[in-house]
Amino acid sequence: MTIIRTALTQTTWTGDEESMVAKHEEFVRKAAAEGAQIICFQELFHGPYFGIVQDNKYYDYAQKVPGP
Repeated sequence: MTIIRTALTQTTWTGDEESMVAKHEEFVRKAAAEGAQIICFQELFHGPYFGIVQDNKYYDYAQKVPGP
């Protein structure tokens, strides 16, 4: 039997995309060091969670395809 180690991330919004990406990069480093082969980020990890409302002010968090 093959064992695949996974890691799941969940954190609070820090206030800006750059610090959220940096925070998740640290999660990746730690998870990889502990043997994770698959890492799953939370939905909307680089911005605030706005999935329960429909408001134009959140449209700026969308990224174009193909993205960065």
